[in-house]
Amino acid sequence: MLEYFYRLQPSLVIEGARFQHIDPHLDPLNIEHLWGFAALPDRVAALSQCAEPRAFMGHVHEWGVYTPRGPVEWAGGEPFVYQSGERYLTTIHAVVDGWCAVFDTTRDHLEPVRVA
Repeated sequence: MLEYFYRLQPSLVIEGARFQHIDPHLDPLNIEHLWGFAALPDRVAALSQCAEPRAFMGHVHEWGVYTPRGPVEWAGGEPFVYQSGERYLTTIHAVVDGWCAVFDTTRDHLEPVRVA
């Protein structure tokens, strides 16, 4: 088990998509950023500070999709298809609440998954 946790990375970038627990503009190595809730961040501003066109985060226990123009109407009950050329920040609902998701980098498609 220790070997498994030792290999975990605080963030991961695959094919233009950033995955990390917290907002992409925060430092996942900084414990105060990782577990702080001092201020509710502006998701649009967070996206503007991310180099990758797709950013995925957890931490907030809710579904959400944001573009540079603001939030997109989507509640996580169905798949989401990203538009080519657009930048997105997506919040993924929590496993502890019975959710996860699969992102297909080839199809640019997010599939919410309800877990038992």
